[in-house]
This record gives sequence, C-alpha cells and structure tokens, in this order.
Amino acid sequence: MKQSTRLQDIRMGHALEMITDQDLKRILSCLRSAVLEVEILDLWEEKIEQAEIIDQNETPPDLVTIHSIVTCTEDGEGQRELEKMGHLTVVFPHEANIDEGKISLLAPLGVALLGARAGQAITWQARNGRLKSLVVDSIAYQPEANGHWHL
Repeated sequence: MKQSTRLQDIRMGHALEMITDQDLKRILSCLRSAVLEVEILDLWEEKIEQAEIIDQNETPPDLVTIHSIVTCTEDGEGQRELEKMGHLTVVFPHEANIDEGKISLLAPLGVALLGARAGQAITWQARNGRLKSLVVDSIAYQPEANGHWHL
C-alpha cells in the first residue's frame, strides 16, 4: 500500500494499524504459551487479520510497539485514574503492573494500544463490560526509534 493512501486513510479516521514482524512473533509466542480467555484470542485474531505487518526496520516513530511508552488522554470517567498512572507502556504479561502503567499485551487495553499511532483514538471493552476510549497523544519512547532492538 502506498504511503499517500495510508495518510489519507488516517486523516479520514480509518487509521491502518501496523504491527512489526518482530512484535508479531512475540505476540504469537505469548498467545501460544498462555492460558487465555477466548475473547482475548478473538481480539488478537481480528487485529492481526486487519493490521499491516511491517519490517521492524521500517517502524514509523509514531507507532505503538511493545515497550513503547505513550501518553494518552482518556475520554469520560477514569480521567483521574489515567492522570495518576502518567505514561502507559505495552509489555509482556510477566512485566504487567497497572500501578506503574505497564499494560499487558494480553489485556484488552494492551491489544487496543499495540499498533495504534500517535493522534489515534482507540476503544476497548473493559473487564466490567463497559466501552472505554482514549487518544494516544504522543509516544515518549519507542524501542525501534532508539535502536533498542533487544527489548
């Protein structure tokens, strides 16, 4: 797909999510090794089918990848909770710690965040069944943009 088409889709609100080939390998490994709820498997299956898989070396600097640190603004209730967390980071399940803003890639919010772009609004269903949404304001740190390929 041409770059101009991608930009046009993003501007029209049809942001094409991307997942790096390296992140995809890591996600699939987590999905194979964890005991998961069917809903999480379904979310990942749908996301992977719809995402553009890109070479890790071609990662745009505004793309949320594993271990990216992002700042977000949440819509509606929960704004106070999000402000208390500060930055959010998508991490592997064993690294997750909600008090530190470390969101597992196997949590509904982690699925929604990974592959999003700065400026994009995302929506996910919380464990209580309510729909929540936030906007990815910026990416404070992305491993690929900093040459940290080992994270």
